[in-house]
Amino acid sequence: MALSSYLFTTQTCVGYKIHGYAAAQSMKKSDFFGLEFIGIKVTHIPGFVGVPRISSQPNPGSGSLYRRKSVVSASWLAGSQIASSAFTFGTVAVLPFYTAMVVAPKSKFTKKLMANSIPYVALGLLYGFLLYQSWTPETMRLMFANQYWLPELQGIAKMFSSEMTLSSAWIHLLAIDLFAARQVYFDGLKNNLEIRHSISLCLLVFRSKMYTALQKIRKDKEAEPTEFEENVAQALFDLENTNQELKSDLKDLFINSALQIDISGSKKAVVIHVPYRLRKSFRKIHPRLVRELEKKFSGKEVVLVATRRIVRPPKKGSAVQRPRSRTLTAVHEAILEDVVYPAEIVGKRVRYRLDGSKIIKIFLDPKSRNDTENKLETFAGVYRKLSGKDVVFDFPVVEA
Repeated sequence: MALSSYLFTTQTCVGYKIHGYAAAQSMKKSDFFGLEFIGIKVTHIPGFVGVPRISSQPNPGSGSLYRRKSVVSASWLAGSQIASSAFTFGTVAVLPFYTAMVVAPKSKFTKKLMANSIPYVALGLLYGFLLYQSWTPETMRLMFANQYWLPELQGIAKMFSSEMTLSSAWIHLLAIDLFAARQVYFDGLKNNLEIRHSISLCLLVFRSKMYTALQKIRKDKEAEPTEFEENVAQALFDLENTNQELKSDLKDLFINSALQIDISGSKKAVVIHVPYRLRKSFRKIHPRLVRELEKKFSGKEVVLVATRRIVRPPKKGSAVQRPRSRTLTAVHEAILEDVVYPAEIVGKRVRYRLDGSKIIKIFLDPKSRNDTENKLETFAGVYRKLSGKDVVFDFPVVEA
């Protein structure tokens, strides 16, 4: 989300918006799209976390503004940052009220505190702001996707995949639960009843977590997931909530990305990239997870690959050492092991042709023949897509 501001002078009106802290600092004297910004200073408004104020301090000796309108974009006050800050602020803000009602329900301070309407006004304003920010032209279509203008579960789930929408719903729940706890509190004082357990129950209700498919995919640089990636994340979310065998294992797992690859003819495969630090956790449930995902994707074969980065070789004379695991060869070998997992590679042969090309032949453990024999073509297609290398998979001949 962009923070927009307008700089007015006696000669010209220049509109600009700044999305990034680094870009804002570098704009002291920079030329963007033919417009020179001079003496722009970024400060912070007290009381607003992460929200900057941009003020102009002209420098008479540095030049003047061109009479052109320009828009400067970079991302710094992203919507996810606002949603995260609002989520944390709302959650922490209501805790003192619950603490006072539970610890000292009959004290004058608690009675005066709960009679105050400021918390509800503040939560209401925060909810209205988040609701306004999360509202898009697609919202109505997602809410009333049915031909009879009735909500559908898939549309609501997709709408709540946005962090801003999720944060607004959370603040809405906080306000409702605090209001309910307040009514219980005053009713208990009026009738001289013990209400600590009821207030604690309200506290537990709003503290319950809100799980959506959004938590099952985390892309780099806060990139938006594609429609197919959302479908994969939704499938993982459904398995976590419906499959008792995978529920506990999938609780803290998520993916980085997903793509669909054409193998041959109408045959397709689903490649899911998982975080490198979670690869061991995914491997523990690999056979069961792949089996369930293949059911959800109509028999398409699923391959899990850990996300790895290739680092360029250091320049000559540089003292920087590149880790062996970040070289091109090491990454391609690791991807090969991920593609064929849970089968193990027991041999490798490289055949060089007269034209200079080569074919890599990979031998897999015969023990896994029953589970992987029908996937050899998929393994070859996926590895070719990820590494650009042609490989042939086979099983070694075991002599009797």
